[in-house]
Amino acid sequence: MGKKDKGKEKEGPRNTEAEPAAPKPGASSKAVRSADTFLRIGVSTQLDLSKSADTKAQVMLTICAAISTYSLGRTYLDNERYPAMILVVFSLLTALCAVASMKPPAPRRKPPRPGQPGFNILTFTHFVGLTPAEYRAAMHALLADPVQMHDQVTDAMYAYGAVFLRRQYFYLEWCYRLFLLGLLLSAAGWAWVLY
Repeated sequence: MGKKDKGKEKEGPRNTEAEPAAPKPGASSKAVRSADTFLRIGVSTQLDLSKSADTKAQVMLTICAAISTYSLGRTYLDNERYPAMILVVFSLLTALCAVASMKPPAPRRKPPRPGQPGFNILTFTHFVGLTPAEYRAAMHALLADPVQMHDQVTDAMYAYGAVFLRRQYFYLEWCYRLFLLGLLLSAAGWAWVLY
């Protein structure tokens, strides 16, 4: 036997099964930081979408006000009356949709209380009726449980996106549709009057 063979005998039989790797120190804190970053990005994205929708709705309101002001002065002219009236009507409809897209949702009559199913400390309509002591107690209970804290943020993100953003962009879409339809009908009216 050579020296290599003797070394192998001293080592003894090896376990052929793969041993599970030991968890790296700090892996749980990294996972928590990753989850916090992910949730922060999600909330920031939703707020950016809401701000973008509000800005677009405000621009449409300004455009509709200018068009309505100009068109109302043209309704007294015989050859421009109908195209101008079309612009006024569709500008008003567009403005109504723009206002509806910016309107916050109405709160429920009886929001859930702390400890009840569906209560979320991050939802304004849920905590606005609490006393400062109740709010502090609910917040302390939430901060003591990281899993529950992430669940509350996730539920708030879903509710904000599914309820507020969906309704906001629904009305904003109709705002653009009505505005384009009014422009097309008015252009057709102008073409019929002039030619």
